[in-house]
Amino acid sequence: MLAIIESPFSGKTPEEVERTRRYLGVCIHYVLMDRGADVAWASHAIGPLGLHDTVPSERHKGMMMTRHLLDHLNMNKQVMCFMFTDLGVSDGMLAGCSMLRGSVPVEEVNFGKLGVDWEDLARDLVHHTEGAH
Repeated sequence: MLAIIESPFSGKTPEEVERTRRYLGVCIHYVLMDRGADVAWASHAIGPLGLHDTVPSERHKGMMMTRHLLDHLNMNKQVMCFMFTDLGVSDGMLAGCSMLRGSVPVEEVNFGKLGVDWEDLARDLVHHTEGAH
């Protein structure tokens, strides 16, 4: 399964930005290890590496990466979108899920509602990956 991840990825302070990145790490781990995905895709984490989020045409191009990826795939494999909501729901997340609805199932995941503290998972993930690079 290809798991498309929608999660917050910005913040008003460096601490908030770091928190959303830690959260994304937990989301990636969840879809790969707990949901059995073969591939985790988070265009909102990849796009900002080479595109300017404040330039509308570049932001749009980044947001369309998922749609273009799906267009290029043979769609023989299952595709599912997971919208992670513990840190809220951004306009970008809503746009990403809206673009996929009708062609890809969208599931909301909230670790708190599952009785799981995502920050504990993030600490555990960091602990297990330290020195792995």
